[in-house]
Amino acid sequence: FGMQAEESKVVVRFVTNDPAIRVVDTPIAIPLRLGRLGLSEVINHLLDTPSRQPFDFLIAGIFVRTSLAVHIRKHKLSEEDVITIEYISAVAPPKESTECEHDDWVSSVSGTPFGLVLTGCYDRGVHIWSHEGKLVATGQAHESAVKGVAWMSLREQQLRFLSCSKDAMVRAWTVDAASVENKRNEEDPTPIPITPYAAYKGHTASVETIACNPTSTQFATGGLDKDILLWDIADDADNAVAEQSSKKRKTSEAKVAEHTFSQTFSGHTGKVASIDFPTHLQIVSGGWDNTVRVWDLSGGVNTEVMTGPAAVNAVAFSARLGLVASGHTDKAVRLWDPRNSEQHIQQSMSSHQGMVTTVSWHPTSLYQVVSGSHDGTVKLWDVRTIVPLFTLSSRQTDGKSKAASSKPGPKVLAVGWSSAKGSDADTSSIISGGADNNLKIHTMP
Repeated sequence: FGMQAEESKVVVRFVTNDPAIRVVDTPIAIPLRLGRLGLSEVINHLLDTPSRQPFDFLIAGIFVRTSLAVHIRKHKLSEEDVITIEYISAVAPPKESTECEHDDWVSSVSGTPFGLVLTGCYDRGVHIWSHEGKLVATGQAHESAVKGVAWMSLREQQLRFLSCSKDAMVRAWTVDAASVENKRNEEDPTPIPITPYAAYKGHTASVETIACNPTSTQFATGGLDKDILLWDIADDADNAVAEQSSKKRKTSEAKVAEHTFSQTFSGHTGKVASIDFPTHLQIVSGGWDNTVRVWDLSGGVNTEVMTGPAAVNAVAFSARLGLVASGHTDKAVRLWDPRNSEQHIQQSMSSHQGMVTTVSWHPTSLYQVVSGSHDGTVKLWDVRTIVPLFTLSSRQTDGKSKAASSKPGPKVLAVGWSSAKGSDADTSSIISGGADNNLKIHTMP
């Protein structure tokens, strides 16, 4: 490895949880000058495989982003000890495989495990797209911009989802799954028209965010009125499907059942910008009062109020880590631990150049979270480091290379994850939408 006899070395042991890339964990001496690339060369040499691949390295759960010498000094480790270095295959940046053009800003996205993406748009519409870029179903019933969408049920016979809007309403929609699948495979570009089968009225101002519980028996909404409302999901969908399939009614004559909320949670003193509903007993919310809050549904109380330095635009809860990821107006992504009352904020990650509008945990990869910002970028993070794994730009190039302009691209308003039909969840695509009127589906390699 180009070692010189006089240079300083440290004894390390390499370990990994991936048996496909495991090497013997016998301690060996390597130069302190090595960084990530040099360490990758060591692993490739020990693997003795024809192809070379890049790796990432962690010491005590922290990524190595400098030379070993600098890392050891910075984190107050001892060069006299045998240092255990964990390594993983490096995450390659995705390729942008598909763009789905809308008539206005794409405010919200929600993926599936079978190659469909739901979007909400400022054109007042909701749209279902295939990963191949085909618009398979679309509907319009709100009187103003759609701010949030959420899949409610992905049962075999029907696809059900919710939308919320600046018109202070929530609407429930359904579409026949077989019809959607047929439309994906047809050459006819005309999408299936869909209409809502239920409306939920309770907010007095724009409904900014919506989330379902894991079994889609309830959903929660937050709005400009500073309230969080809890709703029971009604069983109107079966009747709606029967009416749609019978085609005996015209769209204008279809009955829409109207429902009200079951519970109110008050506490935020600013707009409720984001909600996550990770379990049947908890809601996590973020607001423009600079707080991230945890709500206990069984007791109807606000169990944790975690205050930060800036307004909260987005929250996402990782049940496996017990951490909340958040996006803020001060351009930071933060990690919160509701269990640690002494220090709620565990980490701040600053790389975006504009306010962070949206965050989403990877569905299977424990430590990965994606964020989007008004700076026009989407960033993938491994929360064991404060440096993003990679950055995707939405910058408009007008025929020039993206590197040619330092101006920010169109604002990113929503990010999420979606898997192509039949693919492994570990190869989820990053989905994003924003002020360039596009849904973008970035396929991970």
